[in-house]
Amino acid sequence: MERYESLAREFFQAMDAAAPSGPPGGRTSETLRGEAAVMRLLDRRGESLTPGEVCRALGMTSSRMAAVLKGLERKGLALRERDERDRRRIRVTLTAQGRALCARKQRYAQEELARLFSALGEEDAALFVRLTRRVTELLPQRPCRGRRARREEARPEAEQADEGLIDGPRAGTAAREKGDDRT
Repeated sequence: MERYESLAREFFQAMDAAAPSGPPGGRTSETLRGEAAVMRLLDRRGESLTPGEVCRALGMTSSRMAAVLKGLERKGLALRERDERDRRRIRVTLTAQGRALCARKQRYAQEELARLFSALGEEDAALFVRLTRRVTELLPQRPCRGRRARREEARPEAEQADEGLIDGPRAGTAAREKGDDRT
């Protein structure tokens, strides 16, 4: 069973390496944008992060982040504290209870995956881990972007320029047409 546990650890390392700041392609499913994802990120990074850094890494909105952090604090799993060097900034860190919960969940996941690998057999399990590692190496490494950023990318450039979201030949056209010269 130890060989399968080793393969399970190797699999999770490959998955972590594939998405150091969020999932490949910048998409996080709605179900993963909650407390578990924030805890896993803080645990994986091993240091405190600002709420903005967590938002960018997971593609969360700031309002969603505030709700998640409130829930984690209420459960005693995370803390929001003022940055000692810059009192204007807030840092988020896992509590000892939060780190212990992450460790238990990681052990459970590795044990379950080791059981699955045991059913596959050592050769197929090793092949699966090797192929997973290879695929993750081939995936593009892009920072995670939230839904709003992806929606803006999909909008026609003319609409974005009219709303002042981008510069360019059409920037401010709608405002000028309405007689607004603030643009």
